[in-house]
Amino acid sequence: MSIESNLHRIAQAIDEDRRMDASRLIDETAQAMMLPKDLSVSIFVNALARRIQRDLAAVNLYLRELNLSQISLFNLLAQNYPMVTMSGQIANELLAGYLANRDHVVLMDLGIGTAQQEVALLKLLHQHQALPRKLTVIAIEPGQSSLQEAEHSLKSTAQFLGLSIEVIGFLKAGEELTEADWSKISDVVGSSELVVNSAFAAHHIQSNGNGAAVARDEVFARIKALDPTVFVLVEPNSDHFHPDFFVRYKACWRHFHTMFDYIDRLAIPERDKSAMKLFFSREIDDILANKEELRAERHELTSSWVARLQRVGFRLFGGFPFYSPSEYKGVGIADHGTSRGLMIGEELIVSVIAAKAKEAEWVDIHEAAIQQFRPSSAKEMVSAYHTSHTGSLKVRDIMSTNVETIRMDATLRQAAEIVERTSASDLVVVDGKGEFIGVLSEGDLIRYLLPQSDQNQTDSLLERFELLSINGRVRAPERISDLVITHPIVLSPEDDLMKVADIMVSKQIRRLPVAVNNQIVGTVSRARLCVALLGK
Repeated sequence: MSIESNLHRIAQAIDEDRRMDASRLIDETAQAMMLPKDLSVSIFVNALARRIQRDLAAVNLYLRELNLSQISLFNLLAQNYPMVTMSGQIANELLAGYLANRDHVVLMDLGIGTAQQEVALLKLLHQHQALPRKLTVIAIEPGQSSLQEAEHSLKSTAQFLGLSIEVIGFLKAGEELTEADWSKISDVVGSSELVVNSAFAAHHIQSNGNGAAVARDEVFARIKALDPTVFVLVEPNSDHFHPDFFVRYKACWRHFHTMFDYIDRLAIPERDKSAMKLFFSREIDDILANKEELRAERHELTSSWVARLQRVGFRLFGGFPFYSPSEYKGVGIADHGTSRGLMIGEELIVSVIAAKAKEAEWVDIHEAAIQQFRPSSAKEMVSAYHTSHTGSLKVRDIMSTNVETIRMDATLRQAAEIVERTSASDLVVVDGKGEFIGVLSEGDLIRYLLPQSDQNQTDSLLERFELLSINGRVRAPERISDLVITHPIVLSPEDDLMKVADIMVSKQIRRLPVAVNNQIVGTVSRARLCVALLGK
């Protein structure tokens, strides 16, 4: 009998309260397992063993050996497993169409985390020159450090993009919001348009005393009462809500085993595959090992979320208003009308569901960004340009005078802190008198920290990442002097933009300093050049 068949028999024995049989089968299965080959099964066996208070030493030892930092695991997952990234992109495409170019719009996020999706959304809108004039973000998040990081990320991103933003945080889970909280949210929304987002968060809504299902209905009904133009919901498709243990086990096995099969097909080192599976083992433990009253990962089927939205009065989308490819990195993208699903083979893994309480115009920001005038000849282009411009632009007309400088004796850590704080891609290096010496490139800084050839004897992405982190910590106190580009190309405020464009393209330079009498007066970036040449 196969190891997988034994796994199902263990779950059935636990469900029927035949603990001795379950324990015997766990021992037989554990002896037959070979790690890391059978890691997918062993993660499930370990969760089932914990259900009956067993400890599998061999499995736990192997898992502990892979127990890298959560951020390392997440970065590895984000790079190789596209579900989270793809669902976020689909959700943001939809949200952007209801935020674009509005005078004032309110974005409410139920479980905002650290606001990485919202930061990507703002950058998407900025890329297409479609930012709203003012944005208010209602951030609901039970984790204090996450909420603080979300507020910081949103405000710093908005400042960098030139967006007027207000962030109103609620340090609570959705079901913990009080009558006063909902009243405050309603006052904040007022007569403004409201869009609502919830990504991988709604399944964490727990009981409010009457059960989790009732709590979710009540939270959704509260959101419906706010009259949002769109409510975008991203959720896994699997029934881990079911009270029957064996039903829940079968759903859990089908869902995560499909994901593990996908991971096994990736062209990455075995250690990295194992580490990615470890990321999901925490969810499997919660679904199968924890007592019912302690469980947090209560996923539902897409059909259940759709029914809930309809039950509280939302109208579902008949189809998404934008195109997406049918496949990306081996993951299928299927339009199911009321939702857009991410598929592995025939198995629906994640759904992006869209509902609305009222009608509002959705703007295709990609189409809106296309220039209306496309001249057919060089002569027509020159004529059109001189019709709309009073004269040729110079460097002084487009340069930024907000110049980030750094002393030649500064450390690499100090340079990194300035780059992080200002988002500058290059830093102007000056001496003690403030006179220009050269330029420190963000790219050169990163390349200096990469593992050297004699270190890079492993194929493991995780190990290379750890080496990169070690290099960073070891070299942080070093001076920047060895990395400074001295005697770089320097512009004059009176230089023509054609010269700037030619230098940037031919030399592959992203930013150039502008100086007068060896004193830096500004910088010109590719972004500013593009805006000047293409028009705002």
